[in-house]
Amino acid sequence: MNKDRLIKFCSNPLTVTVGLLLIGLAIYAAAFPASFVFDDYGNIVDNPRITVNQLNPSTIIRFFRESTDNRPLAMLTFALNHAWQGLDADGFRLINILLHIVNGWLVFGLARLIPRSGDGKNGWGPCLAAMLWLTIPLHTQSVTYIVQRMNSLATLFYLLSLIGYIQARQRQRRGGGRGLTLLLFTGCVLAGLLGLAAKPIVITLPMFIFLYEWFFFQDLSRAWLKSNWRWPALASTLCLLIALCYFDGRPLHGISIGYADKPFTMGQRLLTQPRVALYYLSLLAWPHPGRLTLDYDFPLSKTMSDPAVTLLALAALSALVLLAFWSARKHRLLSFAVLWFLGNLVVESSVMGLALIFEHRTYLPSVLPVMAAGLCLTDRSRRPVAVMALLAAISLIGAIWTCQRNLVWRDKVSLWQDCLAKAPENPRASHNLGLALDRDGRYQEAIVHYRRSLAIIAHQGASDQTETPNIHANLGAVLFKTEQYAEARRHLKQSLDSLWHSSTPDVPRIAGICKQLGMTDLRLENPAEALAYFKQALALTISAAGATHPDTAEAYNNLGVAYESAGRTDAAAACYRRALAIFRATLGEGHPDTLTARENLAGLRPAGPME
Repeated sequence: MNKDRLIKFCSNPLTVTVGLLLIGLAIYAAAFPASFVFDDYGNIVDNPRITVNQLNPSTIIRFFRESTDNRPLAMLTFALNHAWQGLDADGFRLINILLHIVNGWLVFGLARLIPRSGDGKNGWGPCLAAMLWLTIPLHTQSVTYIVQRMNSLATLFYLLSLIGYIQARQRQRRGGGRGLTLLLFTGCVLAGLLGLAAKPIVITLPMFIFLYEWFFFQDLSRAWLKSNWRWPALASTLCLLIALCYFDGRPLHGISIGYADKPFTMGQRLLTQPRVALYYLSLLAWPHPGRLTLDYDFPLSKTMSDPAVTLLALAALSALVLLAFWSARKHRLLSFAVLWFLGNLVVESSVMGLALIFEHRTYLPSVLPVMAAGLCLTDRSRRPVAVMALLAAISLIGAIWTCQRNLVWRDKVSLWQDCLAKAPENPRASHNLGLALDRDGRYQEAIVHYRRSLAIIAHQGASDQTETPNIHANLGAVLFKTEQYAEARRHLKQSLDSLWHSSTPDVPRIAGICKQLGMTDLRLENPAEALAYFKQALALTISAAGATHPDTAEAYNNLGVAYESAGRTDAAAACYRRALAIFRATLGEGHPDTLTARENLAGLRPAGPME
C-alpha cells in the first residue's frame, strides 16, 4: 500500500470508527468482571433515585425537576442502566466504555475541523490523534470508575457543542444554506445544555467557543477583539450566571459549605492547585500505571514557601500562559491547547471545596493537548511514515498500560490495595480497603485496616470531620458481626458523638448508628439502653424519611423488640402492629420484612431486630 492509499485509508471515517471501537473494547476488556467502588455506592448502589418503576416522559421530566445534585442527565442514564440490568456493574461499565469510544471519535472529528498546516484535514493525523487520546491510561479512572460517567458524558456534549459551532461558522463563511446553519447553531446550544445537565465542568464552554472564534476564524485579530469586546464579556457573564444557578444565587455560601468537612482551607487549596496542574501535565506525558492511583496523598501547600516548589509551580504556570499568548500566531494550535488544558481545570481546580486531586479531572482538559501533539508531529515531519510508526507505537504502549491498569480496577480490594501501596500513610485508602474487605466478608482483615486508618489519623494529628466518624462506625459494625460487642459499642458511640457535633449532622446516618447501638445493647443485655437508642432511631427516621416509609416500619419493629426485651409486651405489640401496617402498604404481604413483623406480632416471640 503506497503512502497516498495509506493516508486515504487512515482518514476514512468508517475505518476510524471501526478501529476505535475494536481498540477501545479490547483495551478495556480487562476491566471485567466489573465491581462498584467508592462513590459508586452513594450515587448508584445505595441511591433510591435511580430505581424507577416506569421510564416515560413524565418520569424523565420529574427526574430533572427534582434533581438535587445538578447532574440529572448522568443520574438518568444510571436509572436507564438500572432498568435494563438492575445493579449489574458489568452493564454500567460497558456503557462507560462505549461513551469513551464515542468521545474518541469526536476527538477525530474535531481534529479534522481544526485549521492546520501540512497534509491538511484529510491526512492521517486526526486518526492518530484520536488513537493517542483513546489509549491514554490516565483516562482509566474516567471510564472504568462507573460514577465518572458524569465526566465522560459531559465531555461528549462539550465536544459535540464545539463541533456544531465550528461547522455552523464554516457554513456561514462559505455562504451555505441558512436552514442547516441555524440547525447546527441550535444543536450547539442544546448539546451545551445537555452537558451542563451531566456535570458542571461544561460551564467553561461559552468562553472556549469565543476563544476558538478569535484564534481560528478571526486570525487572532486585535482589531476584531477590540471592536467585539462585548462577546468575551457576554461569554464571561454567561459562565458566571450558570455558576450562580448551580449555587442557587449564593456562591459564597455554596463554596464555604464545601470546606466544612475538609482538612484544608480555601487558601491552602488555591496554593496547592498549581502543583497539581503541573503533576497532571506530567501524567499526560508519562502515564505509567505505577504513577496512577484512585486516591492520592498529595501534600498541601500551606504557604508560598511551604513546600518550596509552590512558588516555582505558580511561576511555571504563569510563564506557560504568557508563552501561549506570545507564541499564538506562530504556534496557534499548541497555544490554544495550553489555554484549553488550564482553562478546563478551573472549575475543579480553583476555589471549589473538592478533594485536591483526581485523575478523572484531566479527561476533558487532555483533549486539545493530545490532539495538538499528534497533529503537530504529523504535519511538520519530513518523514511521515516514521512519525506514523512512532505514534502507533506510543498508542500500543498506552493500550498495554491501560490493560494493566484495568486489571487493578476490576476488583475493589485490589484497587484499594494498589492505592495503599502507593500512599501507605493515606488513612482514607486504608479505610476503604477495610470497607472493601468488609463487603467481601473478610471481617478480620477489615478490622486490621480500619484500626490502621485510625492509627494513621492519630499519628498525623489530623482532625478529619468526615472520615473519622465513618471509620469508627464501620469498625463498630464489623466488630458487631464478629460478636465483639463491647468494643463495637465503644466505636459506635464515638462515631455517634462526632456526628452529632458536626456542622451539618447527617440525620439518616445518625439514625443508622442509633439502630446499630440498639442492637449491640440488646446483645449486651442492656434493654434500657437499647430502648433509648431505638426510640432515637425511630424519631430520626421519621424526620428524614417520613411516617410511612419502610425504614420507619423497620424502626418500629426494632423498637418493638426492645420493648419486649424489657418486658413491656403491650408497647411491643403496638410497635409491631404499626410496622406491619406500613410494610403491608409499601412492600406487600409477601415481603420478608412484612412476614417478620407478622411473626413478631403473632406470639410476641421476636424474630429479632432488622439489620
